[in-house]
Amino acid sequence: MTKTLRYISHRGFCGGFTLIELLVVIFVVGLLIGILMPALNLAKKQGKAIDCKNNLRQLALAATSYVHDHDGYYLFGAEDIYSGNLHRWYGVRDDKGQPFNTSKGTLSSYLNNVRLQCPSKINYKQLSPGDNDYEDGNGGYGYNLIYIGSQIWKNGYGQEGCESTAKVSEVERPQETLLFADTAMAKEIDGDFCLSKYPFAEPRFFVIYGQPDPTWSPYPSLHFRHKGYTNIVWADCHTSNKKIAINRKPNQDGTISAKYDVGWFEPMDNSPFDLR
Repeated sequence: MTKTLRYISHRGFCGGFTLIELLVVIFVVGLLIGILMPALNLAKKQGKAIDCKNNLRQLALAATSYVHDHDGYYLFGAEDIYSGNLHRWYGVRDDKGQPFNTSKGTLSSYLNNVRLQCPSKINYKQLSPGDNDYEDGNGGYGYNLIYIGSQIWKNGYGQEGCESTAKVSEVERPQETLLFADTAMAKEIDGDFCLSKYPFAEPRFFVIYGQPDPTWSPYPSLHFRHKGYTNIVWADCHTSNKKIAINRKPNQDGTISAKYDVGWFEPMDNSPFDLR
């Protein structure tokens, strides 16, 4: 009996872990976590980028349904931007002191009242409805206002340019004409350089009666929030992403938009926005 107990006790002692073995296991587990975490974070970001593309495609499909119901005309981007400034493609409001009501947006019924929001967390500056830069409600997405959501490119910057939109038959290269994209605006607000929400995808140059003016640029608004890429849905409803182009030129207020992942992609001209 004594021999048996001693034998069991001896085996029980030998079957345990030593302190060194435990430390080795802890080190290996920590090493594996350190290796896997970047891959998991990357997969998470890639998943968000895919969800974002799906959102953009839904917007494009809704816009296409709108076109079919309105004699081939695209929806307005901001039909009263030079007058009342109460209407946006994503919502309306009764006066400038109120937020935009997204349930009354042009595409709301086509989206079954689902508000699409880019899943990537962006550190936007929170603005109140009365602020000049207030544009809450677009979900982080911008519409091709100049060429598709208005006739500004042809009729000039003013109310006349906003009184009609492009017809689908005017879009000669739908697979190469931007419809919606990830957007934000980097600018100085209340003395701070920050990101604000912005509902329009601005082309590289302002347009003077059909011709881009290479000496006159808007603030860029394409936001390359997905590891240096912006997601785009084109007029034919296919999605893709584009890498930010190098542009360190400051805006008029001194903002260097590239510091905030805002800019344009190649080619650095108006061709990705233009109908022709």
